[in-house]
Parts: sequence; C-alpha cells; structure tokens
Amino acid sequence: MSENTNGTGKPAGSRTRTWRPGFVKGKPWDPANIGVVKGYPKTEEEWQARRERQIQHAKRLHARGGFTRAGVPDGWSGRKEELEEKRADAREKARQALAALLRRNEVPSDDERAHLALEYLMAVVLCDAETVENRAVAARIVLTFTKDRAPRRKEDALLKAEELIAELREV
Repeated sequence: MSENTNGTGKPAGSRTRTWRPGFVKGKPWDPANIGVVKGYPKTEEEWQARRERQIQHAKRLHARGGFTRAGVPDGWSGRKEELEEKRADAREKARQALAALLRRNEVPSDDERAHLALEYLMAVVLCDAETVENRAVAARIVLTFTKDRAPRRKEDALLKAEELIAELREV
C-alpha cells in the first residue's frame, strides 16, 4: 500500500460521506417531518423556495465577507454590530485622550503616523471587548511611548543627578 492512502486503498481524504439517520440523499424534503420539526415547510415547493432564499442569502453574506470572523474575538460571534459600536466608542475616547496628551505636550513625537498609531493602541486599551492579552500589550506600548523610563545604567543616573545638583546651585 502506498503512503497516500487511508487504509482502504482509496486516496487519503476521499472516504464516502455518511448521512445522518433518516436523511435520504436524493430527497431532502420529507413529509414525515411536517409538524415534527418546527417551521418545516408543508410542501416541496415551499422547501425549494426556502432553499433558494437561503442560497441567495448565503451569496450576499459571502459577497460582503459575512462568513468570516475576522476581527471578531472569541465570545463575540453573532454580535458584530455591538462589537463595532463598542470599538467606535473606544476610538472616540482614544481620540479625546490623545488630544489631551497633545495639549499637555506629553507625546514626544510630532509625527502624524505616531499619533495615529498611538490613537489606535489607546482604542485597543479602552475597548473592553478586546482580549486581555491584546489590551495588556497595547497598554505596555502606550506607556513605553508616552512615559520616560528610569535610567538603566549608573552613569545615566549619575549624569542626571549631577545636572539636577547643578540646576539647584544656580537657583
């Protein structure tokens, strides 16, 4: 037997489909389900009309990317509109917070791209729909960009201390 088989001699991945019990492949509409299954169509024509509506709806969703969960974190499936509202609120709060930081001159860069990146990161931090990991990473980057770090080397600390002493002597 070759390596590319699943033990039956057939190529891997080509096993036959198993249908659920009671399902007849050639006849998906079953009159035995009328009244048993909630909302089941009473005629085969209604079944076909419903099937066509579902196919058209699926095509519309596929055309606008409705079948993907891209950008939707776990726990938010089916609530994409609510998620977008929360993210829009967070973007507005981030815009206001960045404007306040710029008024107080707490942002070290005048680059517009840096401001856009900082605004995006602040929106991630402020949106409670984002995952905790993403919010923590964004918060760390925001703090790194906006707050001065303590000197890591003794020489840097000594230089800053000497500068401070020199300033105090001049006063």
